[in-house]
Amino acid sequence: MGEGTRAGVYGQSVGRRLSFSLGRYARVFQVEIYAILACVYEIQSQNRPEKYMSICSGSQAALKALKAVRTMSPSVHQCQKALNDISIRHAVGLFWVPGHARIRGNETADGVPRGGTALRFLRPEPALVVSRRDLQIRLGHWLVNQHGAQWRGLGDNQRQACEFISGPSLGTRAKFITFNRTQSRAVTGLLMGHNTLRRHLHLLGLLDSPLCRKCGVEEETSAHILCECEALASLRHAYLGSFFLEPEDIRSLGLGAIWSYSKAAGLP
Repeated sequence: MGEGTRAGVYGQSVGRRLSFSLGRYARVFQVEIYAILACVYEIQSQNRPEKYMSICSGSQAALKALKAVRTMSPSVHQCQKALNDISIRHAVGLFWVPGHARIRGNETADGVPRGGTALRFLRPEPALVVSRRDLQIRLGHWLVNQHGAQWRGLGDNQRQACEFISGPSLGTRAKFITFNRTQSRAVTGLLMGHNTLRRHLHLLGLLDSPLCRKCGVEEETSAHILCECEALASLRHAYLGSFFLEPEDIRSLGLGAIWSYSKAAGLP
């Protein structure tokens, strides 16, 4: 939801309905724990005379966490302490109820936040403690988005790279970091154009001829070596799956295949 995460609590014996918003960053597990905590605080504030109290939740994960002897979650620890505090006056039972099973109290509690009574969270975010795992996930998504934005903004500055590489890929990154220096230099050079192929060295004034060392017909570029060189057609078919390729075909190839082809072709 645009307003963030909402939760509802229903006290069946007193007909009490509570709803609250916990902002955009609260996880479902945290919301379930907070709902139980809200029930505990409501029992305290009502000062009910009953000895036995029951709190029902549709989250088995939350109930198991509250029964655990040890916890690293601040929310769970706070809820456990509150339950221990009210146990002086009340015997409180925690029970699981299956969701969407037409159980009256549970269906009512589910409908409380949907009824529009939960206001938008107005205080500074986050409302609850953000877990380290959640921070890692959000930071990872942010980095991926930033990487994608920078990639799309390259324009003509990295024309060849954009021709051979479809964009940022977590799978490609995972493979790349397993390469040693020789492998990473060879593959990066072929895909990015910063290599020791003859046309590049000719442009730098280091070679007199830019012609391919294999066929001697066309200029020796990454596109020629990867896609077009007739002298390498058999190797290309063996390692890259086709005798001849288009530049966009390179995007779907694995880095391992490109490295194996480069090594078999004896490229520097």
